[in-house]
Amino acid sequence: MKNQMNRVMRSNIQVWALVLSIVLLAPNGNFAFAGPRGGVHQAPEPASDGPFTVIAGGLSNPRDILLKNDKARTIYVLEAGVGGAGPCVPSFNGDFDDCYGATASIARIVNGKLDRPITGLPSLAGPNGDSAIGPSHAVLHGNSLFVSFGNAGDSERRAVISQADWRFGQILRIPLVPRAPSHAVADLSAFEDKRNPDGEEGLETNPSGLAFGPAHSLYAVDAAGNSVLRVRPNRRVSLRYVFPTRDFPAPPFLGLPPGSTLPVQSVPTVIIEGPDRAHYVAEFTGFPYPKGAARVFRFGRTGEPTVYADGFTNIIDIAFGPDGSLYVLEMATNGLASQDTTGAVIRVAPDGTRTILASQGLVHPTAIAVDRYGEVYVINHGISAHEAELIRL
Repeated sequence: MKNQMNRVMRSNIQVWALVLSIVLLAPNGNFAFAGPRGGVHQAPEPASDGPFTVIAGGLSNPRDILLKNDKARTIYVLEAGVGGAGPCVPSFNGDFDDCYGATASIARIVNGKLDRPITGLPSLAGPNGDSAIGPSHAVLHGNSLFVSFGNAGDSERRAVISQADWRFGQILRIPLVPRAPSHAVADLSAFEDKRNPDGEEGLETNPSGLAFGPAHSLYAVDAAGNSVLRVRPNRRVSLRYVFPTRDFPAPPFLGLPPGSTLPVQSVPTVIIEGPDRAHYVAEFTGFPYPKGAARVFRFGRTGEPTVYADGFTNIIDIAFGPDGSLYVLEMATNGLASQDTTGAVIRVAPDGTRTILASQGLVHPTAIAVDRYGEVYVINHGISAHEAELIRL
């Protein structure tokens, strides 16, 4: 039984911190590994039928929202692009290739008008362009962005892709000026290769969330590495925390003996600074994506994190509002393995009261932001190559 469980785990723990591998149960009982890695999953067509306003459409795999809070209320959106002509690497289920192209970008929305001042960023996607890997999260610093870039997971795939573009797995400082040079800040994937903090087999790395830390440092999370990392101004990367696995009952569709359990990885997706200057990290959870298993952790300056809020499912992003409320974005409110694409926005008030602000019409949302007026922005249809939207609730 142990060998059977190991085979299941090796074939299923590849994740996007994302952009994470969605596992769908196919009609014949086999598994189809799907977006956010590429071509198997066809992103649902946007319906825009929810109680929200569409601010911008036609976005390509958007992963993060940044609000500048200037007079024009400028909004930046990180787009992971649509891949390209190659080089290519086999997808995780081997049915197609994920191919590289410099098609990712940073979009800007001002007064309802969209342009892309920064283009030519790295992207990896399957043949239909859905569920790309590229720029993942960013923090705004004056007229530039610190941007984390996702990566292709295991070392074999990364070895091929890194020959095409060294920026995967890095943090870059990118000026918000066309054709201005960007600067390398840290190689997060190299830290995983050297240290492998979670001890998992395969040296998997996929940098995701990013936040400013104390003393001009940065905090980052590696979704595939299950770790929180600190980057100092001298570019030195160190480990802040590694999330352990937890055992959950094996779902019946795996066909394992009754009573079997699976070690489920944390898969941290996002880190933000809270109104109390502490840092908050949300987890997506790995396969089989147990419903209600995702948590939000609070990190003080030192010591172990504490659970700030729990009982969520597949958290892809979080944000704080001006009143101190925490906004939690679930990518799949019933879990990715359920085949239900519905997401949800849940507000946790300072007193702990929870309110579902939106769910109807949310399809695989991927990012959330709250402005100083309390208005909530969400990326809807976030794993779509061409039809994703920035909406306001």
